[in-house]
Amino acid sequence: MPPVHDVIVRPQIRPLVGSVPVHGDESIGQLALVCAALADGPSEIRRLSIGVHVGATLGALRALGVSLELDRGGVVRVSGRSLFGLLAPKEPLACGGSATTVRLLSGVLIAQPFPTMIDGDAALASGDFGETVGVLRRRGGPIEGVLSPTRPGHVALPLTVGPLPAYRRLSGLEYELRSAAPGLKGALLISGLYADAPTYIREPIVTRDHAERMLQALDVPLTMLGPMAKLDVEPWDAKLPPFAADVPGDFSAAAFVLGAAAVVPGSRVCARNAGLNPTRTGVMDLLRQMGGAVEAEIHASILGEPEGTVCCSHAPLRGTTMAGEVLVRASDDLSTLVALAARAHGSSEIGGGVERATVERFASVLRAFGVTAETSVDGLFVEGRPDESLDGADIDATGEADAGAAAVLLGLSAAAPTRVRGIDALANRLPRFVGILRALGADLRVEERGM
Repeated sequence: MPPVHDVIVRPQIRPLVGSVPVHGDESIGQLALVCAALADGPSEIRRLSIGVHVGATLGALRALGVSLELDRGGVVRVSGRSLFGLLAPKEPLACGGSATTVRLLSGVLIAQPFPTMIDGDAALASGDFGETVGVLRRRGGPIEGVLSPTRPGHVALPLTVGPLPAYRRLSGLEYELRSAAPGLKGALLISGLYADAPTYIREPIVTRDHAERMLQALDVPLTMLGPMAKLDVEPWDAKLPPFAADVPGDFSAAAFVLGAAAVVPGSRVCARNAGLNPTRTGVMDLLRQMGGAVEAEIHASILGEPEGTVCCSHAPLRGTTMAGEVLVRASDDLSTLVALAARAHGSSEIGGGVERATVERFASVLRAFGVTAETSVDGLFVEGRPDESLDGADIDATGEADAGAAAVLLGLSAAAPTRVRGIDALANRLPRFVGILRALGADLRVEERGM
């Protein structure tokens, strides 16, 4: 068994100060790889953060005949095979734990003239791909999964996708998304490139729109009207152009840095190369709502994504209600919101759309640090402790990146050292987070232990 790692966070007695770059956004990187694989010519993708999920996408594309050259520094050269140039894989596509890889490739492979089986690791295989399978099937393409005998509508891996007969094309689609499942909207829009009629995707609240922005940047005839995206292939030549671009920085990594500054008195930190897509930056709005001092400056537009620098200075925080559209835009960064609530004056409520298991997990972490936290069907209620140090804690975050991130941030404000056990999931989610905090002046130590 591979070793696991713990991190010991020592109480922060000095302000955090400095400016650090953030790694490339994983989901944008996966989208860019798929679009480059379908392009008519060679593309170059720079600043790609190659963790386990991006690695799964790379492996699956190679199995589909896509030539990929990987250089040091996260540069990948992709020889695009065009929309219909992929090759039948010799074995089932192994997507590891990446649900995004499963969904994006399902949207491509449902239109191919060969069959493909898509599988994942044990944890992913038990997940639910029912909405993905159901809506793609409405396009008239063949896709099947493993039906649950006890959970109606639940569809598990492996998926069997295709073949689509050569004389057929996928149908147009009008659909309102029921969930913000990773990669689902992108899968529906990419499958629309193979359709014979327009695709309309609606949402109750606009969620991350990376796929829409990237396809627009690649001259696909796609328009966005509030919570609706329309893809009309009629005036299009069915060719994605090759491109060369950096991957914008992961805003969640920037939010983690902002959270550290917000909870440590006297701090002033900046995160560079941060993606500033407004569908992802709800944390900044909530931090301002709590009285925080945060500002952002856009420096560039990359693949349709605004990118720039975001900075935060410590300021007294006040409790607030976090719900609705702004919470949707902060849904990837709940760990930062939990840390902010713990250090705010008064009570905060985080509610509406957060899974009960997630709420219970955060409440357990907060209580370990001596913070009063209560759960209900509506969310999480936190009574802040802004004027005294938190209790040191021992947190098992094995397999729980969000719990680990919250524990690390809370540990900066504790009166005694905090041990966060099993930080490997967090390290996959936020690469180099230990080095980044150390560069800002935090005192963290990593320990390796056997299973």
